[in-house]
Amino acid sequence: MKNFMLLLFALLIIVVFGGSAFFFWDVDKGSRFERLDQPAAETEAP
Repeated sequence: MKNFMLLLFALLIIVVFGGSAFFFWDVDKGSRFERLDQPAAETEAP
C-alpha cells in the first residue's frame, strides 16, 4: 500500500510539473507570435 501511494504521489508531481511546463511553453509561444504580429500591423497602418 505504501508503494502504491508513492506511485500516485510521483504521478501527481509529473502531471503538475508537466502541465505547468506546457502552460509556460504555450504562453511563451503565444507572446512570441504576438511580438511578430505587432510590427506587421504597425507597418500596414500608415
